[in-house]
This record gives sequence, structure tokens and C-alpha cells, in this order.
Amino acid sequence: MSKFADIRKELHRIPEPGFQEFKTQALLLDYLSSLPQERLEIRTWRTGILARIKGTAGKRRIAYRTDIDGLPIEEETSYEFRSLHPGYMHACGHDMHMSIALGIVTHFVLHPIEDDVIVIFQPAEEGRRRRADDAKRGISGLEAGPHPGAAHRAGIQGRTAGDEAGHPLRQHVRAVHRSEGEGRARRLPASGE
Repeated sequence: MSKFADIRKELHRIPEPGFQEFKTQALLLDYLSSLPQERLEIRTWRTGILARIKGTAGKRRIAYRTDIDGLPIEEETSYEFRSLHPGYMHACGHDMHMSIALGIVTHFVLHPIEDDVIVIFQPAEEGRRRRADDAKRGISGLEAGPHPGAAHRAGIQGRTAGDEAGHPLRQHVRAVHRSEGEGRARRLPASGE
């Protein structure tokens, strides 16, 4: 467990703006390359990463999405692992989301299940540029992981539109946040909370 806490601290030190997550992508790819590769398929696009862990039967797909960008906020903490990039920090947990995602990949590579597991490391989640980029790639319906849409009811298993191939995705929603630009973000209750 401390391995992922240490990775989280490393990631916390290197927050980067959307589509400029070069150090973040390198750190993530370095870790992923240390895992057994027999069931693991890695693809990249820009600074994003798609990790597919092949299941024993591969009939269905389960997805987890994590964001990898930082927010344009000056970190005002005295932590030894504080941001090394002036004017940027992981202020809403993307460093933790990435560490969780690496734990998920590690677990299912070592303990495969019947279904394929897909983990998406998404760049530029904080901002409008991501939606335009996603739309060009045909993945605008994909929402799974720590930042679901506010229209989902809290505490209820929700269904999103699905991935570009039309496979439905399910998510359990407790709360969401919205980036408001200029380094501002706020927590929003999911509908029905």
C-alpha cells in the first residue's frame, strides 16, 4: 500500500496543465512498464494513456477513468512533497485518482478476472479544451471514474452513454466537482443528494 502512497506524492510534486502532462505521462508509463505485460496492452494519445488488461474471457469491459492534469493554483502548503511547478498543484485529488488507477491496473494484471478492465488516464480534464479534443476522437460520451456528471443521483448506480463503441458504462456517484477556471473549483452534490 505504501508504494501507491509514495507514487501519489511523486505525482503531487509534478502537476501540469492540460495536454502538457509530459512528466506525469512518463512517470505513469514507467510504472506500467514494470508490470507483467502478458495481459497488459498500453496505448497513448497526446499525453493520455489507455491501459487494457485482458480478461480470461474478455466478453465485457469494465472501465475506470482518472484525470491527470493539475489546476492553475499556487500550492500554499509546507508538505515535503509540495508542487515543484510554480502556479500549479493537484488541488482536487488527481494525484490520488492516478495512484488508485495504478493500483487497479496492478491488481487486475496480477489477478485477472473474466472481463477486460480498461483504465483511462485522461489529460486536460480541467477545462473546455478537453471536450473539444474528445469530440474529435469520438469519445465525448465517456464518463467513468471520480468525476461523473452532476445529473447522476447520489448513491445510485448510474449509467452513462458509454464509450465510442457504444458499450454502456456504469458508475456509483457520491458527489462531483466543477472547475470554474482561473484556478477555482468547487464540490457539488450529485443530484438527489
